Amino acid sequence: MKGRHAMRGLGARVLAALRACGLGPRLLTGFLLVALLPTIAMCGIAYVGARDEILMAEERSSLRMAQYLRSELSSLLSSYPAKLNTIASDMAVIRLIRSYRKADAVEAKSLQYALMSRLISEAASLRGFMSVEIVTDTGTPISKLPYSIMNESLFARIEGANEKFAFWVGRYRWGDLYPEASLSQRDRTVVLAARRILDYANVKLLGYIVISFDCTELESLLPSDAGAQIMISDEQGAVLAGVGDTQENLALLAQTLSRQALPEELESRTMNHKDDSNLVITGQIAASPYRLTLSIAYRQIFSGLTRMFTVIISAAVFIALMMLGIAWLLTRSVTVPVTRLSGAMRRFGAGEFEARIGDAAHDEIGMLCREFDDMAGRVCRLTEQLCEARAKEKEAVYTALQAQINPHFLYNTLDMISWMGYGASNADICKVVASLSDFFRLSLNKGEDSFTLADELNHVKSYITIQEYRMRHIQFRLEAPRELLNLRVPKLMVQPLVENAILHGLRPRNYRGHITISCALEQAYLVIRVMDDGVGFDEKLLGERTEKSTSYGLKNIRQRLAVLYDDRGSLEIANRPEGGVVARLRYPAEKGAPTGGKGGAE
Repeated sequence: MKGRHAMRGLGARVLAALRACGLGPRLLTGFLLVALLPTIAMCGIAYVGARDEILMAEERSSLRMAQYLRSELSSLLSSYPAKLNTIASDMAVIRLIRSYRKADAVEAKSLQYALMSRLISEAASLRGFMSVEIVTDTGTPISKLPYSIMNESLFARIEGANEKFAFWVGRYRWGDLYPEASLSQRDRTVVLAARRILDYANVKLLGYIVISFDCTELESLLPSDAGAQIMISDEQGAVLAGVGDTQENLALLAQTLSRQALPEELESRTMNHKDDSNLVITGQIAASPYRLTLSIAYRQIFSGLTRMFTVIISAAVFIALMMLGIAWLLTRSVTVPVTRLSGAMRRFGAGEFEARIGDAAHDEIGMLCREFDDMAGRVCRLTEQLCEARAKEKEAVYTALQAQINPHFLYNTLDMISWMGYGASNADICKVVASLSDFFRLSLNKGEDSFTLADELNHVKSYITIQEYRMRHIQFRLEAPRELLNLRVPKLMVQPLVENAILHGLRPRNYRGHITISCALEQAYLVIRVMDDGVGFDEKLLGERTEKSTSYGLKNIRQRLAVLYDDRGSLEIANRPEGGVVARLRYPAEKGAPTGGKGGAE
């Protein structure tokens, strides 16, 4: 808690110090901070983004190069096993070997030349070809082109492989396989591939065919100017071909990679090699057991980043200077109109009601100045209207006091007529006048918009009493449970419905019939039904009368229900099956007075 209070106190002091500096310095400082901080952040982001982009671009470029080299190498290396499978499956070769095993010395020599001619025609098109040789199942050479490289250890290795189709035997130094080789060829690296030759007639082993491949051809496919270490190595970590570094460093990298699993597809990874971090892309060359590796040091990748970062810093400084000028202009564009607005407000507050700013700018401050001008004009007009309203208020109070005399005069006159009826012993006149007096008194209701259900029914009774003296053949009936009489209802809702029943239902029948008014509570709603047994409505016109009532009384009732209860109040009119019409008035049962809208009673 103490730390929180201390932070709040520090924040309050900082705000007070900023407020003491004035709006202009604060805005200028804020603009500079808003401009410089993002610029600095952008420089850092640009550096990191450029670093990542360079790294990703180099990785994509290296990966594309590796994929191209892998495709070329795979095409070259796959041609040797394919050629071995072709020769070993050639029925002409199989028949020559089968005949050689049974032939005498002279015929064997002829068969050897025939085999050699066959090998020449097949192997001449191979790139990097060094030699090809056919030996019997015991290791005895049958035919060779141009040299025989078979020895006991090599034959044992080929025989032990027990592969059905062509396979790669391994990497060798050419001088170890062929001691008579010239000095320029002895140190060459070669790889051997072999294939069993079977007699398909009796599925017996006839011998083996062995072919050697010069790895110098592989090295010729590797670009020496790529700026990266590129090499081909076997499963034991021996380098077949490589460019971009010394043989020792390439061998060291190959040994490191040989201890890791050989991925079937090219993969990129980060490796430490010679105390340096390197991007390494490695994977298996298709149709061979050999690995293609491309390695490039990160320091070489990012060698141009420092120069680019210098350019970024120079651009950031230039942008910062531009931001300083822009910030000053923006500050002036705010402080000048705010100062004018402040002066106009002070003059207006001092009583100079004609003070205006007259700013025509379309920005927010211009809108604020125009709003002030409009407000000042409205204040002047409202002041004038207030003076006029006070004069009219005095006149209205006088008129209202004078108007209060009229209802009292009406009630007193009706009371006088009633007493005159008593004096003349005419009870009917007294009753009609008393009912009319009650009717008007309840209608006015001292200016209130609602009263109790009992008052509403008493108002209807007064109306019925008056109508009974005109239409003596109409019988009225009221049904209202006592517990509902204290509910608050909007006034003058039922009487227009009774009047509507008399005029439209019973008048065509010479004012003969019955009118029943019933009140009930249905699911928190007060339902008042006014039923008659008159002529009813035409069914074609009933819907129109129900939805678009042309009767002023019905239209008035619907409008007041909408104002007081929205869609919770309703008035429905329908024909009765036994004849006549029923008007159904429905609105929420409330103990307080309706106030309009959805609020209900207060």
